[in-house]
Amino acid sequence: MTQITEQSPELDHPFVHEADDLSFEAEVIHRSLNVPVLVDCWAEWCGPCQALGPTLEKLASQYKGRFELVKVDIDKAQRVAMALRVQSVPFMILFINGRPVDALVGNQSESDLKNFLDRHLPADEGDPYELGMEALRLGQYEEALKYLQQALLEDANRSDVRLAMAKSTLALGDLEAAEQLILSIPQDQPEYQSAQKLKALFSLAEFQGHIEQLFNTLQADQKNVDIWYRLGVSYAFQGRFKEACDALLKVVMYDRTYRDDAGRQTLLLIFEVLGNESPIVSEARRTLASFLF
Repeated sequence: MTQITEQSPELDHPFVHEADDLSFEAEVIHRSLNVPVLVDCWAEWCGPCQALGPTLEKLASQYKGRFELVKVDIDKAQRVAMALRVQSVPFMILFINGRPVDALVGNQSESDLKNFLDRHLPADEGDPYELGMEALRLGQYEEALKYLQQALLEDANRSDVRLAMAKSTLALGDLEAAEQLILSIPQDQPEYQSAQKLKALFSLAEFQGHIEQLFNTLQADQKNVDIWYRLGVSYAFQGRFKEACDALLKVVMYDRTYRDDAGRQTLLLIFEVLGNESPIVSEARRTLASFLF
């Protein structure tokens, strides 16, 4: 097997390999019987391929052997390209247990590649990031933070870990720590946009109030949308997201026009914090949909 020089001249990577027409069966089919193999079909003349290559190699490092990357130059492996029905590059196809299971066509963002891999790869029970993300999905924020801090110790440059930690600390009501974590995510990282959505929640701090006092005010006027909104924001900053969603849904139900649809917009920010797999989000989305349609 030759060293890979076209996309990464300095590459000497235990989880990255190269294959051609003669070695494809051994490097991909046989190898995938033991570990998932992502085949990267590329070409020297393909600009997007050159951009994508380093990202794939970075992920191979981050996943630490949960999958292996095999690069195939289609100009040097035309029989493989025909067998895989490659019509354009970049083209990536994932092999597991000797069989292709899914494919991606065209340049992809790092987050999209992670979503693709995580959808098919078995979870690494020993990976603190995976353990932290599972705890975050379950609403176990202190547990999540413990695992995520461990993951950050292993690799201080991981913006995905910092974003997850920001969500956990925000859910625990530690606004200052969450803000610092968000500010530490560089603009050129794929998690930057999601981090900015979380940051938008901080601008609502002025609407916080004393929860007991807000409740007392509601006793006299159950349809006071301003109080319901302040109550929802106050709950959110305490990490009590179920109560926050319930209060904000009252805002949507009573007055969609309040502060330019602030009830729904703030709900969407909370959904961003919790993630789509959260049971709180699933329930709130169903209720929100019943109000809107």
